[in-house]
Amino acid sequence: MALYRLDQLVGKTFFVTKDVVLRRSAFDNGRIFYTAKKGQPIGKLQSWVPPNANRDKYWLEFDDVYGIPFYVPMESNLFSLSKLIEQGAISVKEQIELEKQKEADSKKDGFDKTKEIATIALWGVGLFVGGNILNSIIKNGRN
Repeated sequence: MALYRLDQLVGKTFFVTKDVVLRRSAFDNGRIFYTAKKGQPIGKLQSWVPPNANRDKYWLEFDDVYGIPFYVPMESNLFSLSKLIEQGAISVKEQIELEKQKEADSKKDGFDKTKEIATIALWGVGLFVGGNILNSIIKNGRN
């Protein structure tokens, strides 16, 4: 399974793949305020809460329609990956490949510009030499 960075998923709408309890705090015993049904969007990811001494997993933070945060524990296959991909989510592997491609394109662009400058310079030298030869022929033809 592909890995995704949470900071790349902030602002994306998450859809649940099974019924899930939404809580007002990032703890297993946090107050339940709603149960989202399979296939429902639960909101746009705002942030996340990392594990600590009282919490053994990451919890994802969303806001309800009033801007009040709620939390869902991060679990495998809890969210629709295809819906995130539809919104432009890219995996860590894809991000690395894009950055490599950008770097290669940048090097290629630099080479192309150097080649273009060299071509212009050669044309300039050719025109200068050709002009001098033509000028010399014209002068010698008058004498």
